[in-house]
Amino acid sequence: MKKLLFVALAALAATLPVRAQEEDAEPSFEPIFATVSKDAHLHEFAGGPASGVAHSGDRVRIVGTHEGWFRVRTADKTGWIDRRFLTPEQAEVSLMPKAFALMAASKKGPCFDTLNQCPTNGCENPDDEKEMDHALFNVTKHGPGSGTIARLTLASFGALQKKAGPIVGEGADLNAAERKSIQKLKIGSVTTGEGHLARVMGFIVETPHPNTGESVNCRFTEPENNDVHINLAPSASSSAFESIVVETIPQGRNPGWTVTKLQDVKKKKHPILVTGQLFYDNGHRVRKTNDPSLSRQPKRFSLWEVHPISEILVCPKTSCDPAVKSQWTKLEDLPEPQ
Repeated sequence: MKKLLFVALAALAATLPVRAQEEDAEPSFEPIFATVSKDAHLHEFAGGPASGVAHSGDRVRIVGTHEGWFRVRTADKTGWIDRRFLTPEQAEVSLMPKAFALMAASKKGPCFDTLNQCPTNGCENPDDEKEMDHALFNVTKHGPGSGTIARLTLASFGALQKKAGPIVGEGADLNAAERKSIQKLKIGSVTTGEGHLARVMGFIVETPHPNTGESVNCRFTEPENNDVHINLAPSASSSAFESIVVETIPQGRNPGWTVTKLQDVKKKKHPILVTGQLFYDNGHRVRKTNDPSLSRQPKRFSLWEVHPISEILVCPKTSCDPAVKSQWTKLEDLPEPQ
């Protein structure tokens, strides 16, 4: 069965366009610095009340963006500042609202001989000040999630994005306190957030595929050692820009969750019901339109993902009730397409 999974993943990876690989590329968490051009207020959140001052000439680290505002860290505080008061140190960094993005991660080899040897913090050292935030990012991606499973709709992921955006932004580098700040967000009558279990129904759009080098950031490139990227949308005819991303991880992945099965489900336009951990993919930007300035970002309307997936159910018809699990079939129980 593992050999079958490997063959299916490898065959698919060989046919993927380069652009898809670029969109899914893991961003670098190398710091981006800017200089404050003149005295400016720091704000509690994007567009919120002032909470301090950044002085002309201060060197700040940019750790997120939201609607033209930038979240920055000074020597002793974190806050939001109008982009017009910032001058980036790196010439290749643009502070135009849609263009700002972390650079693509440099291509390095695996940090361990096998995937099983790689710890949950990936290749980053959790005790190194420069790497601890990304190490936490890796640990968080492993899940598996906890608490009562919240039944969410795809619209819930848009609501979660509206909540998280002004707090931590996009293209961000989040520390432990910042990750904690998005763990309990109220959307309607539900309180949920990162680390909580959730269940959502949708249709697969675009081609499910293994990422390259995203083995929960252990840098392995083989398809069987990488996350599998799935775009989940409201209908089979929706574009990827109307979707969210849900991903399986290679660690402990069910061997019956083959890419060829996922492709077949997409082809047959059957809805799926996905359960797993809510995760905020802070290193990327939202890309809900085909804006060329965001061409290196995955197509989706929210950075909130189901990652890792713990259960995939498939409706054998054109529609099933997400509240009645007996109507659904486990992906691993479906036959491999011929």
